[in-house]
Formats: sequence, structure tokens, C-alpha cells
Amino acid sequence: MPTVPGKKEQSLVLPLALLFALAFAALSSTLSGDFLVDDIPDLLQNPLLRSPGAWLRAFWDPAVLTPNPALMNYRPLTALSQVLCLSWAGPNPFWFHLVSVALHAANACLVFLLCLRLAPSKGGFPWAPAAAALLFALHPAQAESVGYITGSRGTLLAFFFSTASFLLYASREPGGWRRPGSVALFACALLSKESAAAAILLLPAFDWVSEGRNGTWAGRLRRWAPYAAALVVYLVVRRAALGRWAMRSPWGGDWLSHAASMGHGLFEDVRIALWPAQLRVCYSFPSGDAFWWGAAWKGALLLAAAAAVAAALRRRSLAGFALTWFAVMLLPVSNLLPIEALSADRFLYAPLAGLALLASRLLDPWDGKRALTAAALVLWLGTKSLEQQFAWQDGFSLDLAAHAAAPEDPCTSLDLSAHYYNWGMYQRAEDIAARALVPDSPPHLREAAAGVTGLCRRGRSGSRRGRRPGA
Repeated sequence: MPTVPGKKEQSLVLPLALLFALAFAALSSTLSGDFLVDDIPDLLQNPLLRSPGAWLRAFWDPAVLTPNPALMNYRPLTALSQVLCLSWAGPNPFWFHLVSVALHAANACLVFLLCLRLAPSKGGFPWAPAAAALLFALHPAQAESVGYITGSRGTLLAFFFSTASFLLYASREPGGWRRPGSVALFACALLSKESAAAAILLLPAFDWVSEGRNGTWAGRLRRWAPYAAALVVYLVVRRAALGRWAMRSPWGGDWLSHAASMGHGLFEDVRIALWPAQLRVCYSFPSGDAFWWGAAWKGALLLAAAAAVAAALRRRSLAGFALTWFAVMLLPVSNLLPIEALSADRFLYAPLAGLALLASRLLDPWDGKRALTAAALVLWLGTKSLEQQFAWQDGFSLDLAAHAAAPEDPCTSLDLSAHYYNWGMYQRAEDIAARALVPDSPPHLREAAAGVTGLCRRGRSGSRRGRRPGA
């Protein structure tokens, strides 16, 4: 039975049960959500998910997860979870969301165990780790990770397996099954989502902080070797299944533009983690001189932050490891290898565990002042989380909330204008799409906005020709 470390061991069954229930209840509004964004083509309109033997096909055919060749990835366990859910429950979004909410609640419990393992409370009930895990569960960015089925199922599974793997690795208790079990869980994380590969960097960081100069390089390399072998095998299999390393070519067409785009996207991700305001389903960045100046100052700040994290880790402090977790888990979504988006709320799921670990350290020892601070943060984040969950109910609510949060973002304007166009409200659709035609809008969004404008004008023209004279 899991126990709190200390002189008087205390059972963790009750804290874990309460935390699971709280995290589940906090995200339960997601259960009434519909299929959104890529859920329809990838789940409802993907014939391979219903094909005979789809559960086995998921391990070698990336099209089981998504039929879009541009977005294919090798995530067989994620595909298998979708196959099983669809075969058992049918095309009912409730059951898909139920699995996601349950996974999120389980992950909050793992964050609690992580905080308890690395930042144990100095006595009594583990209030600080519990509060930190609840802050992780309630961060508004998590609403996308739970509400967006196809976009985030792999994220939830990979986090579960990789965090469980790390907890086994960090355990110093004797037991011959712990290390093989940890490696097996790491392999499951890789088979859920490729971003789990970054978790291997946490192992040397943890050993650096926990062992100091006591450990030997030979012993460390023996511990790391099985994880490295699992990663190499996975990368070879993934390359064979996909025929490529990255999801797309560099943003902007060349690596200089791509590096600048990376700065914009990564800065936005960090901003969302620290100040979750203006959250939305898509993020775009300006073009022209504003793009390059923005990339310069954002890149400088990111480099300064990276240097601060390295300095904190060098001191072998828990805060340094917590910040290293945040930075390391951002690497896979930093576009170091080009991926499908520059920035997204769901990219922060795994990094936020590092901030939760830091919060656990700062909230201990638990006293009235820290309890009041934690309560205020829970209330604020919980309110923002509910707002995001309500947005993730249906496509129109999602795009309307995104446009209200950032009306200057051409991406949100384009998404919202599509709804009005589909409803035959051509003038309204054209007025909103026109906001994406401003000079500093990215070229591909200006081109798309011009296309929407042309469709709206043709739609209005056709409507006028269809009217009777005098009508």
C-alpha cells in the first residue's frame, strides 16, 4: 500500500481517492462536449478504425490514427485506445471524453506522487503536494488536453506512462522488477506519443540532483542504457512506418525563418503556462518586420530563461530540477523538429508537471499564509478552467470564444467566419474574415482570408439572382 515517507507512515489511499475525485469533477464539464476539430475526420470518418483487425493494424499502419498523410504519426497505443473505445461505445463523444477525464484525474494523482517523492511534506497530511497536483489539474490549458480527443489522447497516455516510469526510476527501494518495469513503461509512453522521448533527459538531471558527486558514471550509464536502447528501437520503427523524421518542412521554408518561428511559438507556450489568458484553439504570429523584431526579443528572453534554469540545476536544487522538467518537456513541442503547430494549449500538459513540482516546494512547510495562497490560485485557475471547458463544447462555441479572447489574431477570425459562411450569413462571414487581410497577417492566412472573401461574394451574388423580382 502506498504510504507517505516519514517517521509515522500514513496511507495514501484516501488522499489519492480524494484528489482523483476532485480532478475528475473539476473537468467533468468536458463530458458533454462534442467531437471537435480533427475528431470528425480522424474518428467518425476514418474507415480503418472500424476495419477488421484494426487493433492489430494500429501497430504498423499510422493511417489508423489519422487518414491525413500530412499529420500521420506513429502512435500505436494511442490508435489502439481509439479503436477499443469506438468498438465498445460507438460514435458517442461522451465515452471518449470519459476516458480522457479519467486519464487526466489519474495523471493528477501521479503528479501528487511525484511531488511527494521529490518534495515530501515535513510532517502531517501532505497538503503541499496535494495542492500542487490540484493546480496541475486545474490549469486552464488542460481543458484542451482533455476536451480535444484526437489531438490529446496521446498526450494523456504518454504522460501517464512516462511519469509512472520516472517514479519507478526515482524509487530507491529494493526490488528486481522496478527497473525493467520502468523501462517497459517508458516504451509504452513512446508508443503513445513521440514527445515522450524527452523524458529520457530527466534521468541524468534527477541523478545529478539526487546523487551529487556520490554516484559513478559507470553505474549511471548502466541505468540509462536500457532507456536509450528502447528509444533507438522506437525511432527506427517509427522511421520505417512513416518514412520521415519530422511531421513537416521548416516553417517559413528555410531554417532561419523556422528558428524565428520557434521563438514566437515557444515564447507563447511559456506565457500561457505562467499567465493563462487569451487562450484559444489556434495561435498565429505577425509577418514582416514585426515578425523579426518579435523573434529577436522573445528569443533573447528565452535564452536568458534557459541560462537561469541551467544555473538552478547546477546548484543541484529541487527548484532547478522542477524548472528542468518544465524546459525538457517543452523541447518536443518547441519545433526543434518541425511539428504541426507553433503553439497550442495542449503542448503544456507535460511541462506543467514541472511547475506543479516547483509549487509543491514553495508551498511547504504548509501554514495559513501558504494555504490561503493555494486556495486563491485554485479558485482563479478553476474559474478560468471552467470557461475553457465551456468553450470546448462545440465547434461554434470554441471558435467564438477564441475570437473573443484574441480578435486581433487572424487565425481566430478565419475559423469563426467559416461558421457564418456555412450558415449562409455571407456578409457577416466576409466582415470577420477581412480582419485576417491586414498587412502583418501571415501570408498563408491572408491567402485563406482572400479565398473566404471570394466565396462570400459569390454566395451573395447567387442569393440575389435566386430572389424573385420585388421580393
